[in-house]
Amino acid sequence: MALAVGVSEGKNRFLGWHFHDQHDVLYVDGEMARVELKERFTGLCTIQNPRLHILPSELLYREGRPLSLDFEEEQRAVDEALQHLGNKGCRAQLIISIICRP
Repeated sequence: MALAVGVSEGKNRFLGWHFHDQHDVLYVDGEMARVELKERFTGLCTIQNPRLHILPSELLYREGRPLSLDFEEEQRAVDEALQHLGNKGCRAQLIISIICRP
């Protein structure tokens, strides 16, 4: 989460890595509820952050099971999320995916 915030806010450094600019980030989370994600990111962000895009677990679960990129249909779901961002003028330069397996 801190990496997503660092890249999207354009912080100067993160764990020794230098960022030279802000970039759009898509954070895909398969573990936490949207409310929990919002609380955590609110605590990490130093500014209102339009470059940080979050795909929460509620949108990843289908028929009681988590999204799996092993399936073409579910790969398309992620592609659709990226396309939706693209239509809004955002192109994620970094995608971070946190998906747990039962």
